[in-house]
Amino acid sequence: MASLSPVVSGTNLLQRSLLVILLGAMAGLLPGACHPGPSTAVLKGAPPAGYVDTKIGAGDELEIVLLGEDLPKQYRVEPNGSITFPYVQQVKVAGLTPPEAARLLAKKLGQGYFRNPQVHVYVKEYRSKRVTVFGKVKKPGVFSYTDNMNIIAAITEAGGFTDMADQNATTITRIVDGRKHRIRVRVKDIGEGKIQNFMLRPGDVIFVPKRLF
Repeated sequence: MASLSPVVSGTNLLQRSLLVILLGAMAGLLPGACHPGPSTAVLKGAPPAGYVDTKIGAGDELEIVLLGEDLPKQYRVEPNGSITFPYVQQVKVAGLTPPEAARLLAKKLGQGYFRNPQVHVYVKEYRSKRVTVFGKVKKPGVFSYTDNMNIIAAITEAGGFTDMADQNATTITRIVDGRKHRIRVRVKDIGEGKIQNFMLRPGDVIFVPKRLF
């Protein structure tokens, strides 16, 4: 029996070590153990979660890929909200999200020449959607929203900050479900890599205030 003691002792030690690791991992899952990520510092009064894909509108530039087919990929949504696509002619996509438009095209293609067509729709430029930048920037104005547009890109479109800009006091006004939300974004900290970039949504209004000193 004495020869088994080291094995039992080693097993108990291993079990205790595994228990410590397991408890540590579980502690990280408790609400009190969670720590806010870098993006938390960016927002004040952030809108509720659950934002869905932006809907396509007239004038938007789309990229459409039909897997296995060498077809034109660039399409502009016409004023009536439709695109002209090979094999199915005019299809109305305005008011749909990109995934919804892809499913509609696949359905129509499947009714004709194709079996189980795989379609992907991307919005290259939301010309029907805009973001506004004003205040202490060099070229204030209204700019086309582009897919995955962030605050740094919008400020760059507006020519960058002036010398009098209070960069870390930049605010965004956003409408969500008919309610206005004001979000403060520390753009200088983003540019210095201290916090994450801030993603925009169509219709955002960006204001850069003047420094007080």
